[in-house]
Amino acid sequence: MKYCLNLFITLCLCVNLSAQGNTVQLAGKINPEKKLTEINIRNIDGIVATVPVKEDGSFTISTDKLSQGFYDAEELGHLYFKPGFNLSVTPQPNGYYRFSGTGAIENNALSQAREALKNYIPLDEKKQPAQEVYYMDVPEFLEKLNAFFDNGRKLFSQSKDAFFNEYANADLRYVGREACWIYSIYYGKDLKKMDAFYAFVEKADRDAPNYAEQLDSAYKAAEVKSLDSISRNTLYAFLYEDWDKNNETLFIHSSSYRRAIANFIARTSNTPKYRLNMLTYDRLLHHANQLRVVRGEITSPYIREYYEYTYTDDLLKMSRDSATLEQYYRAYLANSQSEKNRRRLEQVYLNAKTYTDKAAAPSFAYKDISGKTVSLQDLRGKYVYIDVWATWCTPCKAEIPHLKKVEADYHGKNIAFVSISVDQPKDQAKWEQYVKENNLSGIQLVADKAFDSEFIQKMNINAIPRFILIDPQGNIVAADALRPSNKELRTLLDQLL
Repeated sequence: MKYCLNLFITLCLCVNLSAQGNTVQLAGKINPEKKLTEINIRNIDGIVATVPVKEDGSFTISTDKLSQGFYDAEELGHLYFKPGFNLSVTPQPNGYYRFSGTGAIENNALSQAREALKNYIPLDEKKQPAQEVYYMDVPEFLEKLNAFFDNGRKLFSQSKDAFFNEYANADLRYVGREACWIYSIYYGKDLKKMDAFYAFVEKADRDAPNYAEQLDSAYKAAEVKSLDSISRNTLYAFLYEDWDKNNETLFIHSSSYRRAIANFIARTSNTPKYRLNMLTYDRLLHHANQLRVVRGEITSPYIREYYEYTYTDDLLKMSRDSATLEQYYRAYLANSQSEKNRRRLEQVYLNAKTYTDKAAAPSFAYKDISGKTVSLQDLRGKYVYIDVWATWCTPCKAEIPHLKKVEADYHGKNIAFVSISVDQPKDQAKWEQYVKENNLSGIQLVADKAFDSEFIQKMNINAIPRFILIDPQGNIVAADALRPSNKELRTLLDQLL
């Protein structure tokens, strides 16, 4: 009997140890001022684990959903997990985090390697390259990046995990390329004058006769120095040419590498081989051309499938006629081997077929600035002009002065003006502040899950600003309505009202 009992206890302990060996445990505390209610841990497939956060900032999770690899998590940054890791997280005064426990060597090295960028390239309070960086010559900038990479190699070598070492080093090179990409955009620019340029774009009257000249003048005023041809070629070779675009394992584990490939695709679409001669910018043709680049330049089946899906998803959401919709949808189905992606695109396709002009609009119910819930049903009996926007979107904010004028001119008419923000839930305070400081009128709402909100998903909204017009019966007049800055909007409203 005693033998059986001992055997039973031993078996239970073995099962328990086995279960622990297959899980990742993560606990700690973030700054409560961040006011996060959860931390989403993501990889290439999206959110794989959600960690609830208490009011005091503490959190804990034990999960078997985190296999070996690299992940990104809100607030905590870039992380490395492996079954059996048991990590404790402690906030640091500099805004970063330190780890203890099993897996601490790897995660502290990741954090310290990225944190060290400021030791080589001066950063501002937003952890972006500071003004002096944009006046550096290209050889000096690249030399500093190489020193940054060398520092990372030394930190990562503390770990005996070969997989970690290989891909942490590879990922860091693309973290550096992201900094370099920003450097290439703002090279030689005076940042304060660039802020003035962006403010002009937001506030200027685009109907003014001299708008184009003013725009050009505001941009040129910020340009202090420009790249010579040798420096430009060196910089662009580093950014777009001298690296492998088909490393599947790195693609799965490094979001920085994925962004580098996306930048490569965008850049290549404007080279002589792929450039389109468009008299005016056509967003649909532009994305179709990037899909052409993917098919012509990416040889990895996995990476090509990822971008075939991504760009087709965009094209289906942008298509405004059934023939174009069918063309891109059928072309994707003919090439795709991913059942999961096919199911996802089927839903996008069905949304595009369902929520068309004259069809019943999907409902919404979102909170306003005071916390009161306002639904589409509440506005039944009126025309509803919807502006989908966000505080981080410069083109959205450029439409606001025009929207205010339209709202004022049609005040008292049978129309409601609704603005739906797709700012992230963690940025709700920022949205509230912007609404109050800018005296935004109309009905100001914030979507509950940003772009993942049900109404946004059903309307296939993937880019903003986006305007939608709905009639008093709740039917769609225009799924992609005219912008307030377009004079034809008033002609349409006068006809309807």
